[in-house]
Amino acid sequence: RARLDQARESYQEAQEHTREAEQAVREAQQSVREAAQEEAQQARDAAQQAREIAQQVREQIQVPTPPTPPDVRTTIHLPPRRPDDGGPQVPQVPQEAVVISLGFFFTVAFIAVGWPIARAFGRRVDRKTVAGAGAAQIPAELSARLERIEHSVEAIAIEVERISEGQRFATKLLSENRPVQQIAAGQNVPELVERK
Repeated sequence: RARLDQARESYQEAQEHTREAEQAVREAQQSVREAAQEEAQQARDAAQQAREIAQQVREQIQVPTPPTPPDVRTTIHLPPRRPDDGGPQVPQVPQEAVVISLGFFFTVAFIAVGWPIARAFGRRVDRKTVAGAGAAQIPAELSARLERIEHSVEAIAIEVERISEGQRFATKLLSENRPVQQIAAGQNVPELVERK
């Protein structure tokens, strides 16, 4: 029981330390927020004072300033000047332009690499489909039977062509210059005589 009581006490002490640490963290976060808000307010005040001073200087000098587009201030960021650098400041590339150009190059690289892979995958799927269709071929006896039916249909077509050719020839012979004789009623029909 003594150990259990000691463990409970140490657990309660640990909880108290945890609560104190959480309270300290909350206080630190609150103080950081307050400090950041104060600094932001001071920066706004300094910017306002700078604008007022610049306005007073302009009024004293009376030099008209051309209006600047609103997006120039937000898109062009000048790098901080180094103390040892005496040259002019060069404008930086906007972050949005960098993101767009990187997206374009990554897209081109993805297409260059992905297109051959997609084609290879498609060919592989086609080969599997063709191989699957080839595996399910017609049995040999059925293919032999189909072949016999095909030959018999071709033979029938040849015979029908011969019959139609014979009919055309007979029609041609009958329609030659021989006039058709009409046989009157009661006349004897002449018999066909074979020529030798």
